[in-house]
Amino acid sequence: MSDNDHHSPSSSPGERAVGVLGALVVCAMLTVLVHQAVTWHGPPRLTTQITQVQRTDAGYAASVVVENTGGRTAEGVHVTGEITRENTVVDTASTTIGYVPPDSHREVALVFTTDPERPNVDLRVGIAGFTPM
Repeated sequence: MSDNDHHSPSSSPGERAVGVLGALVVCAMLTVLVHQAVTWHGPPRLTTQITQVQRTDAGYAASVVVENTGGRTAEGVHVTGEITRENTVVDTASTTIGYVPPDSHREVALVFTTDPERPNVDLRVGIAGFTPM
């Protein structure tokens, strides 16, 4: 028997299964990446909702959920709030969220010196601006 007659050992069934599984994972990742590259993603669609108001040492913290139901990330989301009494603004607050990805939400707190739950006052929150990514 010569040295050329030696063959490398064949793969075990486990090694073949791992190889097939790895190939399937790579194909799935490529499919997702190609789909994302060719699919048009709509602009960010941001909504706000006040979830609660709590008294704190700093004042009155209004918890606000910002949700992005759009197809792109919103960066530098500027959230503002104002308390009005008889159509006159009596208090304002604002904050900025770094980013809100598509199909996700972020929660922030706007802090006011005026109690937004007092009678005859209205609390309104909204998005003042953002950069679509």
